[in-house]
Amino acid sequence: MTQESARPVRKTLRVGVVGAGAWTTAAYIPAFHACDGVVVVALCEIDRDRGDRTAREAGIPSVYPTLEAMLATEQLDMVAIATPTATHASMAIPCLSAGLHVLCEKPLAYSVTEARAMAEAARTTPTQTKVGFTMRYAPAVRRLRELVADNALGKPYLIQLFLQNGQFLDPSKPRHWKMTRRYAGAGAAAEYGIHGLDLARWLFGEVSRVCATGRTFVSERPAPASNEFLPVDVEDSCCWLMEFASGALAICHAGWSVVGSAPGLEIRAYGSRAAAQVILSEELPGSEVLRVADPSTPNFTPVEVPTRLATPIPPPETWRRRFHQNLVSHFIDEIRRRRPEGPDFEDGLRAQELLEAVVRSMAEDRWVSVCGGNDNSGSNAACMQPENIR
Repeated sequence: MTQESARPVRKTLRVGVVGAGAWTTAAYIPAFHACDGVVVVALCEIDRDRGDRTAREAGIPSVYPTLEAMLATEQLDMVAIATPTATHASMAIPCLSAGLHVLCEKPLAYSVTEARAMAEAARTTPTQTKVGFTMRYAPAVRRLRELVADNALGKPYLIQLFLQNGQFLDPSKPRHWKMTRRYAGAGAAAEYGIHGLDLARWLFGEVSRVCATGRTFVSERPAPASNEFLPVDVEDSCCWLMEFASGALAICHAGWSVVGSAPGLEIRAYGSRAAAQVILSEELPGSEVLRVADPSTPNFTPVEVPTRLATPIPPPETWRRRFHQNLVSHFIDEIRRRRPEGPDFEDGLRAQELLEAVVRSMAEDRWVSVCGGNDNSGSNAACMQPENIR
């Protein structure tokens, strides 16, 4: 199918949201409500009480216990999936088959196999896809990419990515589904590190190999509704190195049991001419800062960053509202113009392949090679080969 065979874009886009968790209420629903010509007409949530409460508070007219019921009843243009990672493939593929545009939370899938199936389903439809890589839509990060693309930093040498969020710093905080291999597949590498893997590719290009190690510093946590302690069977801290096909290097860390303020991202990009630093933290004005250094001014100096908001944001202007609304607004605009810009399911697949390499490296204590390329074959994971740690 081609773009020309896509269904006509209605003046008002009708959206269904799957999942009524904290990120849905803090980011997704406010972002859709802020977009002109977009209406959230349905919510799918397995917990009916939570679904009814969320729908009532957000003014969403209909609630469904299953995706099948929502798709069978509603005339939708787009579905946003904000559910646990292990459910993404089973939610996204039927939506694509129904001819709907799909926005899916990160990581794209539980495994490379599922991510590949999702990307393949997207290739066979004229509809558009987007992955919830919210950090791409921080204006400071977008400006950093422009600097790299314009060769302002020179030849890329090194990127440092630190994704440190104290969301679960307190060991008495109950265990979240993100802390279970069954639902998340991995821990901090999947929850926060996936942003770093996506941004690394977006900024510096394809990665050739990785070497990672991880720890679970808080190995058990209380159950959400009892005094029973439950095991945490994924890493809560992960460090990894990367080599890019260009020869550039990367040093990365992701953790949720370390001091850090959301969104908890720092990027330092070094090139032959200059360096740049981005920090995303709710402690900063506007939750972001971009600094640049060069041989004449070796200390990082703040530079102005355009806000680039497609629509104004009513108070409170949190980073969730600003950055995620940018993502949603861009996607709506791409749908209307029929000009996808990514990150789409292909980008999600590439990030998933890198995540699998990181997880494999942690488990097997070795370098893992990742075959590069953008041939849409989805074959990178099959190319991973063991290497001796140097």
